[in-house]
Amino acid sequence: MRVYLARHGETTWNVVGRYQGQRDDSILTARGELQAAALARALQDANLQRIVSSPLQRCLQTSNAVARSCGVSTETELLLREIGHGTWEGLLKDEVAQLDPERLELWRDEPYTVSFDGGETLEQVTQRWHEFTRDFNPAGPALVVTHDVLVRLALIESGAYAASDFWRIPCTNGAYAVFDVDRRTWEPIDACVDAHLSGLLADTSAQAL
Repeated sequence: MRVYLARHGETTWNVVGRYQGQRDDSILTARGELQAAALARALQDANLQRIVSSPLQRCLQTSNAVARSCGVSTETELLLREIGHGTWEGLLKDEVAQLDPERLELWRDEPYTVSFDGGETLEQVTQRWHEFTRDFNPAGPALVVTHDVLVRLALIESGAYAASDFWRIPCTNGAYAVFDVDRRTWEPIDACVDAHLSGLLADTSAQAL
């Protein structure tokens, strides 16, 4: 079955460079809402049978735009939440650089070695992803809406990228990866579809990822 794995639209905290993690204080910007609408248009002929989303409101706002367009209800799944950034959540990039510079450097250079205080490791999030894919039955073409870390890990686990490519994987707001799913096997077809975002691309370099 064809599965589309999308990152949520641009958020208010994306714009200012604030770490979101599993905090639910951040909502879509006006641009993010337009990205969600563009995603809905891009998938209007996909014959979606299921839409499954992280329960965080930035993902729900994105998935619900598609749900309204295609008449399929959004289901929520805790396993699809963003990585827990722990004590970084709610802080600006510059604040983290001052308060936790060594961990930030490791996060940029060797992300798989990082354990966030009060949060998670990439290995723990990978296990969440495996748990999701183990039980997920698309039942037809499906959309999964989640966060940038989950999208990157899904592409790594599918074999499309190596773990060392973590930060090189394209992952922009409102874009999606495409997979063919057969039971627990996710075959990557396209890592980042973003043609529908013409004039709406977010500046991910400014974001706290």
